[in-house]
Formats: sequence, C-alpha cells, structure tokens
Amino acid sequence: MDNKNEFFKNRAIIILTSITLIVLAIFIVVQTIGTLQGMFMPTNAPANTITVSGKGTATSTPNTVTLSYGVSATAPTVAIAQTKTTKNGNVALAFLKKENITGTDIKTTSYTILPNYENIICAKGIACNSRKQNGYKVSQRVSVKVTDIKKIGVLLQGLGQTGVTNLYAGSAYVANPTIYKNLARTRAIAQAKKDAVKLSQELGVHLGRLVRFSQFSNQPRPIYARAESVSISSASKIPSYPTGNSTYTSNVTLIYAIY
Repeated sequence: MDNKNEFFKNRAIIILTSITLIVLAIFIVVQTIGTLQGMFMPTNAPANTITVSGKGTATSTPNTVTLSYGVSATAPTVAIAQTKTTKNGNVALAFLKKENITGTDIKTTSYTILPNYENIICAKGIACNSRKQNGYKVSQRVSVKVTDIKKIGVLLQGLGQTGVTNLYAGSAYVANPTIYKNLARTRAIAQAKKDAVKLSQELGVHLGRLVRFSQFSNQPRPIYARAESVSISSASKIPSYPTGNSTYTSNVTLIYAIY
C-alpha cells in the first residue's frame, strides 16, 4: 500500500513539474515574440499615414577647371635630358606665374626617365627589325588648378606657345557642390511639406508627426573640353572653353502620421 501511494505521489510531482515547464516555455516564447515585434514594429507607430514627395533643383556654373601638360627632352645622358626638361618646364611655369597661378595650384603628377631607342638602318635605307639605345628621355607631367574660368582660353593659348606637349583641359566642376546639394534638398522638402498640408486639407485630416524621411539625389556629370597642341602661333585665336551649367537634383519622400 505504501509503495502504491509513493508511486502516485511521484507521478503527481512529475506531472506538476511538466506542466510548470510547459507554462514557462510558453511564457518565454510569448515574451520573445513581443520583443521582436517591439524591434521591428514599434507599438507607437501610427496606424494611419500619408506619403508625399518633393523635388528640388539648384543650378550653378562650374568655377574650377584642371589643366595638365607635359614637358620632355631627349639627350645622350640623363643629366642633360633632365636639364633640358627643367628648362622647358620653367618657361611654362614663368607663364603661369605671370597669370597669377602659383603655389599649391601647380603640382607634378608624374616624372619619368626612360631609355630612348632608334631603329637601325640596314642597306639601302631599309629599317632593320632591331633598335639601339641612343640616349634617355625625361618626361614630366604637370597639373594646374584654375579657379578663374575666364582665363582658360588665355592659358591654353599661352601654354601652347611655350612648347609644352599633350596640353589638356577638362573636368570643369563646382568647387563646393555641398552648397547646391543642400539648396536642392531644402527646396524638395519645402515642396513636399506644402503638398502634405494641401493633401491633409483635401482629405479632412490633421497632420501629425513626421514618421519617415528618405532622399535620392542626382549628381551632374562633369563637363569636359579638350585641347592638344605642341605649339600655337602668336597669331592664333584664344581657344573657347564653354562650361555650361551643373544642375543638382534632390528627390525626397516624407511620411506623416494623420489623425
């Protein structure tokens, strides 16, 4: 009899323990689901919203251009080739200085020293399929930042007349585009807010707090111009350099709670 009572007693304890564990497991699952819902679906999220969009633009004329040019010389020795290259480069630098372009606006982007070769002439003036070294070629490439676009034509003409090679003008751009990006965004937001007020009036509802904001911006493409010359005569006309305009566009989306 005592064994039978002990059996039922132990069985009751096991059943009670199992029920307790099941209830505890259900409680943990419910708490976990509630936590996840709080993370991804905040309880304070408004049930009713309206969505409006706005577009704003800001236009600016590019005010900075990058020029680049090369100077080079070939000679039997490296030292002589370097001296000639430096002399040619100084002529170009003197011209830039006269145009008030100095300091950090001028920088060397590459400087190379390479062997120079010539074809070997065989009988009857026919070139053979072989070459021989006849000296060295020293080349220097220089980049110039120009902040006065009105001078571009004069600079292209003047540098060409100094005898530089591979003269290139390109990448007309706005030096501080942030100002125009912000202006475009401000205009886009103002338009969206105006539309939100109008839409709420038409719907007969009141605007609540701003729930969400998103933005997409378009950047203008760089404007390029190119000029290459080994020499330009003093009688040549000043090259033209049209820059056009750069337009920055901002598209925004606003989501408001309504009540």
